[in-house]
Formats: sequence, C-alpha cells, structure tokens
Amino acid sequence: MSPRKIVDQAHQLLDGGDPDGCMRIIGYVLDIFPNYYQARLVRALAFETLARMSDSADDAAFVLGVVPHNGTALLLSARLQSRKGDGQQAQKLWTRAAETDPCHADLGNTIDGVNLTPRITHGLLGYTYLRSGWPELAERLLRAAIESDSVRTDIRLALAESLWSIGRLEDCRRHSRTVLDHHPDCLKALLMMAHIFTEIGRTNHAAELLDRASSLDPEQRLAREMYGRLEFDRMSLAEPASIAPPPGVSDRAKIDAEAGERDWIASPEQDSTPEQPVKSVADSAEPKEVKTVVPPPSTGPHLHDTSAPVAPDPEAAEQEQMADASAAIDSGGTDVGISEEPIVPAMEAQSPVTEEPLPPSAIAAIELAREGYWDEAMNLVRVHSAEDDLQAWEAALREICGLDEAPATAWEILGDVYMRQSLPQDGARAYAQANELKEQALNRDGS
Repeated sequence: MSPRKIVDQAHQLLDGGDPDGCMRIIGYVLDIFPNYYQARLVRALAFETLARMSDSADDAAFVLGVVPHNGTALLLSARLQSRKGDGQQAQKLWTRAAETDPCHADLGNTIDGVNLTPRITHGLLGYTYLRSGWPELAERLLRAAIESDSVRTDIRLALAESLWSIGRLEDCRRHSRTVLDHHPDCLKALLMMAHIFTEIGRTNHAAELLDRASSLDPEQRLAREMYGRLEFDRMSLAEPASIAPPPGVSDRAKIDAEAGERDWIASPEQDSTPEQPVKSVADSAEPKEVKTVVPPPSTGPHLHDTSAPVAPDPEAAEQEQMADASAAIDSGGTDVGISEEPIVPAMEAQSPVTEEPLPPSAIAAIELAREGYWDEAMNLVRVHSAEDDLQAWEAALREICGLDEAPATAWEILGDVYMRQSLPQDGARAYAQANELKEQALNRDGS
C-alpha cells in the first residue's frame, strides 16, 4: 500500500476528531520511514490538537527543513509562535506562507497578533511566475527578493529551481549548496544537486543524494515530477516504496486516496510548476486536472519538451509586456517601455467572464468609477468583492481597470480575486500592473 495513502487515512482520522487514532497510524508509518516528511507534518498537526506544542514545533521545523516553502508547516509554526506570545515571529511566518502559497485554504484563518493582509513583494511575484512555468521571469524577481532578505533560504531555493529549469546548472549548484548548508535535508536541493552530479559524471555522489532524498520521500513523488520535466532524463530511480497497511486498516481506505491528492498538504510538487508526464515510470493514479499555462520560449536546454504546443504570437507579445512590468519594480521609473495606459490582461482562456447579471453593488461601483468617484468605488469593491460571486466581481473589476485613471488599488483587488480563484498567473499580471501604477505615481509626486 502506498505510504501516502496511509498518511491520508491518518489525516482523515484527525479531521474527524480522532487524534489518537491518527497518531497510531502515523506511528506505524514512521517506524518504517522515520524521516518521511509528509507523515511528520500530519504528526505535527496531531500534536497541536493534543496540545503538545513543543513536539508539534519540532516536527514542523523538521518539515520546513525538508520543504522550506511548505504552506501548512509555515502556518502551523505561525500559530505556535502566536501561542508563545511572539507575534513578530508569527507575522514573519504568516507572510512567508502568503508569499509561497497565496491560495492556501488556511491562509485567512485568524491568528492572534498577525495582520492577515498580504503584501505584494518580489518574492510573491517570483513564486507566482515559477509556479506558472515562467522561470526566466521568476529568476529576476527572486534575485531582487534575495538582495532585500539574504537569509530567506526558501527564496534562495526557488531561485535555484528557476536556474535549474532554464539549464544554468552551475549557478543552480552554487545556490543549492547554500541552501543545503542551512537545511541539509532540503528535498528539492538534494534532487537538483543529484541531477547536476549525474550530468558531470559524478554518479556515485548523485546516488548518495538520491538515497537521502528517498528517505524523506519514499515514493519519490517529487523526484519523478521534477525529472519528468527534463528533456533528457538520465536519472535512475528505484521503484516507489510500498508497505503493508497497518493493523486494522484495509487497503480500501475510508478516504478515496486513488481519486487524487489531498489539498491539506502543500507538497513541493504542488508548490512548484504544474505536474507533467513522467517519462521513466508509469503512474497508475488518475491524472490530476491542471490549468494549462503556456510558458514563454526558453533558452534553456531542458526545461520543456519541444513537442509541446507553441504559444501564438499575441501571447508572446503579452508575456514580453509582463516581463517589462515586472522589471518596473526594480527600475523605479517608467523608462522600461510600459504604456502609460493600464492594459487589461487577456485572460478569457483561463477565466471566462461570467454571463450572469452583475450584483447591484458591482454595477454601482462601475458607475462611480466612470464618474471619477474612485474612493467611493473602491470602498464598494473592498466590502462586496469579499462576499459576492468572484466571477461577477472579476468581470466588474476588469471593466473598472480598463477605465482611464484606474488606480493601483483596483488592480490589487483584481489580483486578489484571481488568487482566490486559484489563477496565480492572472494574479501576478494584475499585481505587476498595480506596482507599475504605484511607481508612476511616485515619479509624478517626486517631480
């Protein structure tokens, strides 16, 4: 039986109010795979339920050493720090979770002493571009994030992944080594280094790193997902681990683990680029539905399969425009070729405008905006877009953002609406336009 399916059963018991039953099953898995990070994460949540805060913190810290951008572990750590009275550290952890996993289901849950308002940062945009399959754009923003906070190993890991994706292996190796100096069990860094060692002929070193990685992820899910993106896959992986179900648990789980992955765990394959077919091993599970994201042309030797569909010319032109918008964050001016008029992203393919009538509050906001009463319009938007139909407000905000003198606030709220619909690519575009408008306003005020 798959260890992941057993872990899913344990988490269902925890959701159902049986932390002791959860601990029994997780203990069985950890007796066999003591470093399986997903089992350690479920145990951390069970420890929290049982008020064993110190044990919960230890397991959460272990998980963050393996997957520094795991949203569930970051939010758990934020809650634990808040209970200890360290609001400042809780705020930092929550902010990291908001940057690395802005669509996490628990991100809006109240934590004492934490401001739950996300900020648009280089890190947020960099992670968004990386998840959307645009590593070249992600690299620039992640470098800027590292310059402002060099101790963020999660950002450095994302930068290393962006470099690995475009074939800059030596630069990736340097940053991955830095990550491993701080987190020797970082799963993604181990896998990237194993691939680099294989490419330069150091296969013994690569095998050692793969052994360490398999102890953390016995089914090697992340390895198969990452190496499946390579154009030439020379990596040799063992078969996924399988164990007998624990006593009293049948292979027919109370949950239908075969139907797909659970949303409660922000696993690294969910935090990075969308899943793609694995060339080396056939996967018996049904494929998970993923929104199609067409990346820009890459100069790297092994990022995407050359047989993949090629984006049409209008999309390529739009991506170039978004790259310039992202650069405006760093440039501090408007000398990057950005039009002074806001550009409404063409997103019909991913986010069709609803044909349902708009709610009265949205119609009122549009009319106020047309008349130039922007403060009143934005107040309506802030209040009602959090409650009404998201697609209706997406349509309304796109119309508002298409008006002359639409403020940065409108674009920020549009980005929030996209993020809440799990459309990170569209959200990044809206956030980038908001930042461009803010920069323009600062330049006007300065002159």
